[in-house]
Amino acid sequence: MKSFFRKIIRNKRTPERVIFLLAALAVPIDGMMNGAFSAGSPEHPLNRIILICFGSFFFLLSFYKRIRYELLRLLAIFTIALFTVQVGYLNYVYRFNFDEAMLLITLMMIFTLYFRRINTLLIYVVSANVFYIVLAFATPDILISINIFVPRMLMGSVVAFMLSYTWQLTNKRAQRFSDILLDKNKELELTQAQLENMVREQQQLSIVADKTSNSVVISNAADQIIWVNQGFSRMMGYSLQEIKGKTPAIFRG
Repeated sequence: MKSFFRKIIRNKRTPERVIFLLAALAVPIDGMMNGAFSAGSPEHPLNRIILICFGSFFFLLSFYKRIRYELLRLLAIFTIALFTVQVGYLNYVYRFNFDEAMLLITLMMIFTLYFRRINTLLIYVVSANVFYIVLAFATPDILISINIFVPRMLMGSVVAFMLSYTWQLTNKRAQRFSDILLDKNKELELTQAQLENMVREQQQLSIVADKTSNSVVISNAADQIIWVNQGFSRMMGYSLQEIKGKTPAIFRG
């Protein structure tokens, strides 16, 4: 079960699926709480159904592997734009009552976390704030005080923008650190492969040197014998144990 949820969280398409699910589920839940589907509701009956259909269809479409990720991102941005208009319409119809106004601010803070680039994030925050402020002034008999609503919405947008910006910086640094670790790991793997090749070649050379009939002597920097082959033992009559540590000068006279 843990591995299943881990795969879902780490999946590249998870943020888009969250947006689609939010559109498919949040709208009907809010509608049931406000009696939007009952007789006498001031809303248009197709208002919530459209967003539910889009969200559900896009969510199912995200599991189709042939769909390119760039297209899913565009669909997610389209869903956010549609959701923004939807929430604006609800606040206009219900004259910015407390529930709809809180839903508006909450969704704005959630959507700001989706955008990865600062320019697109800034465009969304500014355009959404301008849209909602104009809509608030255009709503007749508004229930909430504009002098309270607008500053709180702007403050929430600034906080959400800073949180999203900080998260993006942290994510970039983590990605950069991950790339460095991957590069170092590749270097270590290459070095290990080279060492293995060197050991393999030395083993092959030692086998050749040991089996040749010629005399082979290997000494260290101090001119002390550290290895002799079988050909040397046959020609000189000394085994490796007997001659090891001595110098080749004993054979020169």
